[in-house]
Amino acid sequence: MGLNNGRLAIKKSVLWNYVLVFGLFYCTILSSLAQFAVPRAKLQLAINVTVVLLFLMRIIKRKTLTKPLFFDVLLILILAEIAYGYLVVRDYEYWAQYRYMLFMVFFLFAMRQKGWHDMLLRVVLTAGIIYAILTVWLAFDGGTYRNVVVNLYPNTKSVLLRLYAEHKYAGITDHYSTNGMVLANAIIVAWAYLAVSKRNKMPNIRKDLLAFLCILVGLVLTAKRAHLLFTAVACFSAYYIATKKERHHGSKTFIMLLSACAVIVAAYLFIPQVRQVISRFFEMSEDTNIESRYIFWGLAWDAFRKNWLFGIGWFGYRNQIAPLANYAGHCHNVYIQLLCETGVVGFSIFLMWFIGSIVIAGLMAYRYFLKAMSPTLKVSLLFCLSYQIYFLLYCYSGNPLFDVYQYPLYFVSCIVPMYYYKNQNEIQ
Repeated sequence: MGLNNGRLAIKKSVLWNYVLVFGLFYCTILSSLAQFAVPRAKLQLAINVTVVLLFLMRIIKRKTLTKPLFFDVLLILILAEIAYGYLVVRDYEYWAQYRYMLFMVFFLFAMRQKGWHDMLLRVVLTAGIIYAILTVWLAFDGGTYRNVVVNLYPNTKSVLLRLYAEHKYAGITDHYSTNGMVLANAIIVAWAYLAVSKRNKMPNIRKDLLAFLCILVGLVLTAKRAHLLFTAVACFSAYYIATKKERHHGSKTFIMLLSACAVIVAAYLFIPQVRQVISRFFEMSEDTNIESRYIFWGLAWDAFRKNWLFGIGWFGYRNQIAPLANYAGHCHNVYIQLLCETGVVGFSIFLMWFIGSIVIAGLMAYRYFLKAMSPTLKVSLLFCLSYQIYFLLYCYSGNPLFDVYQYPLYFVSCIVPMYYYKNQNEIQ
């Protein structure tokens, strides 16, 4: 009976993790396809609320609440910033602000739980493999893409056709930037699994290598230079920090970098899509997207100087400032937008979170990546540090802090190391 109860408990735990991952992170996992799975915004919000309430009830029932931490205070202050923004800025996607606040509440308590994030990484990896395969297939099957896929997104159909003609492949998503974000998420997970499999000489190393290469090819086909560059820098940097204690560390790092350069050169010479992506780095001065971003940044900076203490409110940029440039999106620089929307006060709060989180992630990876026995823990530590580096780099040219495809995964990468930092006795 005890054994049966044990099996039943395991099944319930696994089922709950699936409910939590898909009920709260489905937009991050499904990207633009989420609108077909859950077509109405209010229904999406209702699902999120239900899952968070169930999660809080489980925590209270199990009495897993612990004493407040410094980062709890920062999350509460971030929540207050978003709530203040909701009061002063009536965003046209009001439910996006509700969802953001809901995530902050969830992360405040999820910092004291473990287990669910391992499943989240596996699901993100699986979704990334599917997106990558579809990207490769549709890159060669133009007929299916033009006759079927683009019709899923009538509002962006003309944009998708133009991008396809320019060899910037969106796959099954609504934009090549969306595809780039989804595949960037997945390739960092794939890198963590591959690195751990190689170091531990695990039997599934071939599968992990195949998954990594598949996602890499898909990411290259998107022609997103920022995602390629920042994920590469993040993965190598995190691995360097995590293995710093290893003997002959410098020579191994040099060999890895030399090998990576050789692969890039070979790909540039023989793969047109890679050549196109690399060429875009040298054409940035003539890129109209870059030029328009200078305008966005200038408008945000002007708004900050007028409201330097508290800012204009969360999501205020796209509602009040962007229309001045005939634009309806975010600033494409998180740091400038934070100054604009939250002022010096809010920016300081986020800056403490950014720095504190990455310091803890780096410290935990440095201490335990080589020493820990659990491959799952090694994957988590390497992923968390890699993703934070990638995210903070991408904040310079993108909007990841405001994009539901990425900010939930970023906060996950922050709270997991925090959990183990406070519970180092659980590390094996």
